[in-house]
Amino acid sequence: MGDINHNFSGILKKIIGLRLCCVQGQFYVMEDFLSDEPLSICLVFDTGLNVKISGLSDGESIVVDEGGLCSYSMQDAGAVIVNDIDRMEKLCGDSRVCAVNFIVGEEGKIIGVKVVFSKSSIYFVNLGDELKIFDFFPDFLFEEESCRLVDICY
Repeated sequence: MGDINHNFSGILKKIIGLRLCCVQGQFYVMEDFLSDEPLSICLVFDTGLNVKISGLSDGESIVVDEGGLCSYSMQDAGAVIVNDIDRMEKLCGDSRVCAVNFIVGEEGKIIGVKVVFSKSSIYFVNLGDELKIFDFFPDFLFEEESCRLVDICY
């Protein structure tokens, strides 16, 4: 994997052993419409570290960096707002991150991240213009997309 993936590894290695405080998402909103899936997510840890996972414009790859999310207006096209992702609360507090894996597609692109906690795992995958969040690794990613999990070297 290239240099940019090495940078992803370095950032993700920092979260091993940390407690997750909350998960925030950037959501597209226009008039009465609020998207169900986030455009980007931010993992906020007990040390103050924020790790952002965003999809790239190819509709497949992700980028991982340090930093938070922000809301912004898109004028007549709506806005992007930041909200806590309530369904992620079960992972916050007591459980520490035990491991992190990349989810790699058939062309070798990093399309997602698996975060392993002491009692469960969560998967963040770029499928189109939104990040999908799964409690399990969906079979269709193995079967249709030829994805595989790759360990990050600690």
